Amino acid sequence: MNLVSSEPVTNIAAQELSTMSIVSGYPVQFDFTKNATCIVNIEFDPKKTFRKTTTVVEELKNRSTLVQTSPEGTVYKYANIWVGDRGAGLPTSINSGFVEFKVEKAWIKDNNINETQVVLQRYDSDWQPLYTEKVGEDDNYIYFKSETPGYSFFAITEYTGQNLMNINGAEKKYRKP
Repeated sequence: MNLVSSEPVTNIAAQELSTMSIVSGYPVQFDFTKNATCIVNIEFDPKKTFRKTTTVVEELKNRSTLVQTSPEGTVYKYANIWVGDRGAGLPTSINSGFVEFKVEKAWIKDNNINETQVVLQRYDSDWQPLYTEKVGEDDNYIYFKSETPGYSFFAITEYTGQNLMNINGAEKKYRKP
């Protein structure tokens, strides 16, 4: 598989790949076990079969060069998530997409961040905050999980928007692994 990112290499801080077979009707989870980026895993229920598919996570130094605006709030990290090269991560190809990510406790403390306002935002013509839930923590990180309609450009932020409680899907609870 030949996956080439559109992101300039000069803006990529770290990258990790995971390969799985995607078969319609069978939930799939791509784990990023090398801990090279802030993304722990992604999962979704595929609507289509793509067979062997590689997912690439890019943790960026700055906002993606392919995105024209910055999200609202204090930014922790920017990331691109590319699922295959045939549209496997597009909203038309998935149901119930999720991203699990981690945020350093030191960043939360040093920046006086309210951890209950940590939100994953996805860019799709503008930044959309996604319903995000804390799912765990260890000595160094707090782990969160967000529901997403697709995979593309993301920002982990302390969301300071007026409608924090009105984020799409806020009434949903995640399935446990």
